[in-house]
Formats: sequence, structure tokens, C-alpha cells
Amino acid sequence: MKWVLKSLLLFASLLSLSLAQTKNASSYVIGNADADAAMVTFYLENVSNCQLDTVDVRVAHNSVYFTTDEAHLHVELAPSEIGTFAMRLSQVVNSDWQWVIDGVAVSNCAEAGQINFEKHVFGKPQSAAVAASTTTPSQTVDGGSLFYTINKGDTVYIIADKFGITARELMNANGLSSEALIFGRTLTIPISGSGNFVMHTVASGDTLYSLSQRYGIDIAVLEKANCLGANSVLLLGNQLRIPPAGVSDVATTCR
Repeated sequence: MKWVLKSLLLFASLLSLSLAQTKNASSYVIGNADADAAMVTFYLENVSNCQLDTVDVRVAHNSVYFTTDEAHLHVELAPSEIGTFAMRLSQVVNSDWQWVIDGVAVSNCAEAGQINFEKHVFGKPQSAAVAASTTTPSQTVDGGSLFYTINKGDTVYIIADKFGITARELMNANGLSSEALIFGRTLTIPISGSGNFVMHTVASGDTLYSLSQRYGIDIAVLEKANCLGANSVLLLGNQLRIPPAGVSDVATTCR
């Protein structure tokens, strides 16, 4: 009887393992991707009942030489949550570039852990229309300062008007005793809350790269203004603070 019970348990275990091995990437995450020069944007949705922590992706620059870039994306997507992520490539892709998901890491479910997929099928990318997400950002921003490099023709009044503050506030923030300015020097621009920022709601297709091009802001400045890191995911529906064009740096308090 014990032998029969052990056999049944072994069979159940093997069956469970077999079923688990039949799962592919689409059991956990679906999406699409498009590229612009040496930047690729992934639109990913967690279709599992697990917390989707990371996604391992591989991009083939073309189908002739089959050179690839790989990335370990920290997506942190809850079930049914959608996010967009920009990945910088080592070279410009051409028209027949492709991508694949090599593995995922999941948590808060029975199969928690790293799951790798043995059958890698590269797929042709295309832009995806995905629904908006109402997820709250993991970090918020409190006040801070902008930094502006003085250009030819600038005066304290022109700069102050550009950022929606008074000339006196600008002078006080920089310890200026007169209105004289030196070209090339950096001024601190005090801000509070959203200040003179443009508030941008993340939409399908948005990436840090595309937003930096659209608003004339360096990617690093955009990341600092919103407490984002190099592997941060832009969640659809969230709001980003866009500093005014011409800002050379930004200091924010993240919590």
C-alpha cells in the first residue's frame, strides 16, 4: 500500500513538473516592442497571477549577423499591470531586428522564483496599444531645485520670468548682491511642489528617450526630476514632472 502511495505521489510530482515545463513566456508576460535608432521600447503586461519582478529580454540587431543585446528588466508589475520600458542598445538596429524573452522572476505565487524558457522564438516587433494603468509610483518627489546655465542675453529678470519666480527670489537663492551675471555660471532655481514643471501623463509609446526629445530635456535630468533610475519602468497613467527646456540639472528629494 505504501509503495502504491509513493508511486502516486511520484507520478503527481512528475505531472506537475511536466505541466510547469510546458509554460512559456506568454504564460507570464505579453507585449510588443518598437525601436528608434539604438533605443528599444518594450510594452509589457503581467498576465499571470504572480507578482512579475524581472523580465530577461534579448534583442537581435538583425537576422543576418544575429548579434544581440541582453537586459535584466526590473519591472515590478502586479497581476494585470502594464508598463513600458526603454532599453539602450549597443548599436543601431535595422528593419529586421527581433526580440525574445529568455526568462522571468515571479513572486507571491506557487511557482515563485526564476523561470527560464528553453525554446527561444524571436518575434518581429510592432507598437502595441495598451490600456492605462492607475498604479501609484513607488517614489514621490518633494520640492527641490533646478539648475540653469547662464547664456548670452540672459538677465535676472529674463531667467526669473522663464521659471515663474521673482528676480529677488532668484538673487536670494544664489546669494547675488547685484544683477550682474557671468555667462557659463550655473544658477539655482528654487521650486516648490510641481513648480514650473509641465506635468505629463505617461501614454502608450512614451519612454524617457522620447520624452527627452519631445521636451528638449536631457534623459538624466528627467530621471532625477522624477526619482527614476536607469531600470525604472514607466507605468501608463502615471504623471511625470517635466523641467523647463534649458535646465542643465535638477535636485529633488525622493521618498
